[in-house]
Amino acid sequence: MIPFNADDITLENWEPMLSVRKKPVIVHATQLNFPEGFEVTTMEGKVRGKPGDYLMIGVNGEKYPIAREIFEKTYDVVDGPNENKMSYRRRLACPVPVGGKVVAVSSTGHDSRSRLAPSQG
Repeated sequence: MIPFNADDITLENWEPMLSVRKKPVIVHATQLNFPEGFEVTTMEGKVRGKPGDYLMIGVNGEKYPIAREIFEKTYDVVDGPNENKMSYRRRLACPVPVGGKVVAVSSTGHDSRSRLAPSQG
């Protein structure tokens, strides 16, 4: 049996069509500005994001990219980044070996050592 194809359903031709409001749940996001974009494994498989898109982490820990334009139209920031969590995320996102040690570099290219200790010449 062929499943029903819902592609042609519109507000004008289908009843009942309920008006609903999405529950206000908190999800987490970070904007990624890697020149080559980024790739993330979602529930639907690997998906690519463009530079400037957001990586979202949903209520069940699922990850997915959202285009910057859509993010800015549909999301409001409710709390700023936690600096400790942000530096950890940056270490995971872009580890760079420096002098035999792995140093975190943010997507803007800043070395995390400046947060942890004074720079040495």
